[in-house]
Amino acid sequence: MNEGYLSIILLIIVLILLASGWRTLLFIDTPPLVLTVFFTLWILGMFVQLSLSGSLKMQGIYLAWAVLVWIAIRYAKWPGALYFLFTGFFTGLIGYFVQHIYTLDPVLVVINSRIDLAVLLAFITWTVSRMPLIQAVNVAVALIVVESLQLHLKQTEQTMLLGGPGIQDIWWMSYLAVRVCGALSESLSSLIQLFLKHLPIWMGGSRK
Repeated sequence: MNEGYLSIILLIIVLILLASGWRTLLFIDTPPLVLTVFFTLWILGMFVQLSLSGSLKMQGIYLAWAVLVWIAIRYAKWPGALYFLFTGFFTGLIGYFVQHIYTLDPVLVVINSRIDLAVLLAFITWTVSRMPLIQAVNVAVALIVVESLQLHLKQTEQTMLLGGPGIQDIWWMSYLAVRVCGALSESLSSLIQLFLKHLPIWMGGSRK
């Protein structure tokens, strides 16, 4: 599948789920107005490129990420904001390191580099936060770091695009993987609590 198609498919699925009442699972802590602005900027940003210099362009989806970061900072205040910005930065460093290893030794690639990176970012993000908004920001910041390091080290005269279709695929895969992990962990936790709650009753009945 060509880069960018997967992100479009996942975007459509997410919009359908939101329209069907699945906002609690996907964006429970994000105000509806923010979601509207985010999706509007994302859809427009898929077709708009901003020129940063002669050989560097930025896809408009960066503006959608900027909205998420700004809202997260407002809600988390500075101590919490510094935490998730640092975790996003270090998540990006790990992601870039893994991508660099894949470049040196492609044999290490498990599925493909994009899916592997998305799963890695999802796992790290899930371990550092359970809040959907912070998770979305963490993945976004991580990918910004990955792209920035790639840009700095390549230093090529060819035109480079930040936030291109491949990065969009990774963000959607990673964020949805985080939310699925969150839903599964919450369901498992509820089952364990239910089991422990009824265990004394079952034990008492078996003794009789």
